[in-house]
Amino acid sequence: MPRAALIAAAGACALAPLVALGATGDISSLGLMPGGAPATEPVRGAAFSPDGRYVLITSTAALSGVPTGGVRQLFLRDRATGTIAMVSTSAQGEPANASVDDPDTARAYGASLQGRFVVFATEASNLVPGDGNGATDVFRKDTLTGRIVLISRDTRGAPVAGGVTGQPSISSDGAKVAFTSGDGALLAADTNGVADIYMANLRARGALTLVSQTAAGVQSPQAVGHPSISADGAAIAFDGTAAASVLAGSDSDGNADVYVARPRARTIAVASRASGGSDNGDSSLPSISGDGSMVAFSSSAQLVAADGDSDPDAYVRDLGTGATRRVSPAAISDAPAISADGARVAFAGATAGGDGADANAADDVYVRTLAGDALFRASRTATGDAPAQASTRAAISGAGDVASFTTAPVAGTDDAWVTDLGSGTAGAPSVTATSRLDGRRLTVSGRATDPAGVVSVRVGRRYARIADTGAYSVTFTAPIGTELVTVTATNGVGARAATTVATTRAAASRGPSPRAVRPRAVRVRVTRPWARVQFSLPTRAAWRVELRKPVAGSRRAPGFTLVAARSGRPAKGRRVTRIRIPARTKAGSYQVRILIASSRGLGTIARTITLP
Repeated sequence: MPRAALIAAAGACALAPLVALGATGDISSLGLMPGGAPATEPVRGAAFSPDGRYVLITSTAALSGVPTGGVRQLFLRDRATGTIAMVSTSAQGEPANASVDDPDTARAYGASLQGRFVVFATEASNLVPGDGNGATDVFRKDTLTGRIVLISRDTRGAPVAGGVTGQPSISSDGAKVAFTSGDGALLAADTNGVADIYMANLRARGALTLVSQTAAGVQSPQAVGHPSISADGAAIAFDGTAAASVLAGSDSDGNADVYVARPRARTIAVASRASGGSDNGDSSLPSISGDGSMVAFSSSAQLVAADGDSDPDAYVRDLGTGATRRVSPAAISDAPAISADGARVAFAGATAGGDGADANAADDVYVRTLAGDALFRASRTATGDAPAQASTRAAISGAGDVASFTTAPVAGTDDAWVTDLGSGTAGAPSVTATSRLDGRRLTVSGRATDPAGVVSVRVGRRYARIADTGAYSVTFTAPIGTELVTVTATNGVGARAATTVATTRAAASRGPSPRAVRPRAVRVRVTRPWARVQFSLPTRAAWRVELRKPVAGSRRAPGFTLVAARSGRPAKGRRVTRIRIPARTKAGSYQVRILIASSRGLGTIARTITLP
């Protein structure tokens, strides 16, 4: 397959059409103008969508053909088609009037599956109405509809005075965004007056959670930052100074550390430590795997015996086993990046042997495959040599099949590049399902897990809520007859797996269910023109109270005619209702019948009364 773009050994650029896939080692330039020529302004990046098809880069060049206004804009390139779009725009397509944040040490933007949603930070004031704080805010852009929303807002929905630090990170489905606040509080519970980690849930209208806070409400007295959210949105890694040790009871080493918070469980754990204990140096710049079980980070501590210096190295911590390993053979220069399935880690730095083609005496981007401990240099020329200039800004796709680096093949002009790493290790999720029929109600439950995180479980036409353990459960009314329900789980890189469960519900009977619960504590008091009926519902159920007059019928099936009735919505506990007795109702013997419909079926009870 032809290469998308090649870096010649001498450093000049030779360009070819961009393609989606290639042989291992193939590279492609991301900094191409609409006509295919290389950009003359620096292009930097990158951040992949979890599936690797889309990639985010920044530049002041008009890569999409739309003028940038001379400020750094954010672009989304489709690697399959070669098309590119400016995404740091208002809903009407107006480019941001201030630069998008893009620091060298760690990415400050991200994309969801299939590039549907992107997040970024900027001081721009023209992206949403009412943004007048003149400071940095965090935004989420829907690339399908063009809609853009302000994420970093206070409880009134307004941008925060003084702005925020930014550093947004987005979950694979685009519903959750983690970011770093400023000194100002976004929630009343934020009382420490320094930057904190927040998470916005866009499915809950942007509801905010203060992540960097213990279950007891303890907050760090000094700023924390650099959040990295897992693909499933269940875990968030971040870093903090030694003062942030108050967030984790077991953190007493007196160094800057990397933490992992699970907002739903309200727990915070230290990730930057040796396999058997604490650390002896500072750690920062985390990158978390799709299910939150693996964390890559930079650390100057000697967390393994082979690390004999205080230079920053790339480490990976397995939170499940407690094992820590060093993945960089020498010092690194910026944040490492881990694939969603936790199988590969990209980092930028110098290497110490093992690669005869790395003769540039400058930093390069490497990828470590944890299984087998293979090391591959992603920053390369057409012949496989290392570029003459230093390569930085390591990034890797969720499936671990492509990596990115930024370098300057032409002196003074940075460009972002993509390298094909060969097939990734990410597979389909594991999903189980069982069904239980209780009257009319069918419950389908099970567990869905994947190293890349499980972002959705669909039961028939319904989406289930997924616990941190992967457990899910959905209850709905089963149709009459045999029903085959398909359960589909989607992981953090877009792969799916499905299973089915069958259940049979017999045709509904006209009588009450023998398993159904019945009303309790029934009392009836008649004071014309009202009959006051009091009863208790032992479970949540819809109810109906009927006043009936006995009529002639068979001995096995006594007959009644309905005189009046009153119904109510599902409820539980004590209920009191009144039935108006029609004026022409004659005195005599009548029946008050109460029917309740719950998940266990139809339950009834009756009382005979006398109307005066």
